Amino acid sequence: MGQLVISAETAQRQARRVGVPLALELDLLVTHGTLHLVGYDDRDPVEADLMHRRERDILATAPARLWKGLLPR
Repeated sequence: MGQLVISAETAQRQARRVGVPLALELDLLVTHGTLHLVGYDDRDPVEADLMHRRERDILATAPARLWKGLLPR
């Protein structure tokens, strides 16, 4: 499959920028990266929509604030 490499510093910066806890940003990054590993692609707008819908499905139990500024609802 592959590997996920996440920069803690970048994740912290992104979390601060959109006002979410680092743990929630990491949840999204891990989910997003895993979806890439299993074949999802977000370069095309239609495919990006499908990928983001799947992310929302996976992270459905996450607080609503996770989506603020990260992904359109």
